[in-house]
Amino acid sequence: MSLLLWFLAACGSTPTTIGGDAELVIWEVSPFSVDAPGLDAEGKVIEGAKALPVSSSAPEIVKVGTDGRLQCDQNGTAKITLALGELKRELAVQCFLVKEVRTRPNQIKAVLTRGPDGSLRGRSLNAVKTEVIDNNSKVMEGVPVAISSSDEGVVKLGEGGRVELHHPGLAELRFAAGKTVATVPIEIGEEVAARADLLVTTSAPHGIPLEPGKYRVTAGADQPISMSIAGTDCKTEPGKEQRLECEVTATGALQIQNGGNLIGRGPDAKVKLRVVRLPTEPGPMKTSTPVSAPPAVGSPEPEGAQEADPNTPPPATP
Repeated sequence: MSLLLWFLAACGSTPTTIGGDAELVIWEVSPFSVDAPGLDAEGKVIEGAKALPVSSSAPEIVKVGTDGRLQCDQNGTAKITLALGELKRELAVQCFLVKEVRTRPNQIKAVLTRGPDGSLRGRSLNAVKTEVIDNNSKVMEGVPVAISSSDEGVVKLGEGGRVELHHPGLAELRFAAGKTVATVPIEIGEEVAARADLLVTTSAPHGIPLEPGKYRVTAGADQPISMSIAGTDCKTEPGKEQRLECEVTATGALQIQNGGNLIGRGPDAKVKLRVVRLPTEPGPMKTSTPVSAPPAVGSPEPEGAQEADPNTPPPATP
């Protein structure tokens, strides 16, 4: 009997088994201590009784230090023998030495629209693809990746890892392989106006009211047009393709101008327009009052977003 077991027996507590996990995952190269307490006949932990690693079935993968700690040298698996006096058991160890986690896409920008009843419609996007890269810059297979959302009121994961967009706002998805984490920023805007057949004459600009907030306006026309937002310095030069991003601090209006020819005359401009309110702070965005405008037919897909599966119904908006 070893000195430790003799001492424990003298105190009335004799270990009969070695506790702790049957499997262990190590994510780092620094030495790692194993928690394997001695248990009595009733399965209770005996204070001061602790098993230590004594040998490895694959020391080239994970070795046992003189201080009883484990150290991974490369990716792979090994069996570690734990010993407490005459008691022994095996511990399965998996080494994952992760350098980085890569995602595709690395960001998601999307826009939610409103249904006929005025309520926001959620969207369901394809799952984000991940690759785990080891310390030799090679792709690792079979590495568990934990996925979480910073705000499930904005975005959360659905069946099969699909990305469910529920509410305009800013959030991020986190993909963790051990302590190595990749983040995918999520920006969900709210469509507040969309027209596929807007006619803008040369006699007067077309106005759309805007509440305070940050906006992105995109437009395409068959005649040169210009855009500006009242109460701000935001404006564009005349052209057929227009894009404007602007922060509106007070209630204002988007002005779409058809300048016509040199004397201010010319054909009406046929304009395809989309106005999106963008989030500016993490978390759900306070949504705008819907603007009275029919939804655009075939309005442009949100920039940077994945295509939603048309056969998958959108998630319910909380």
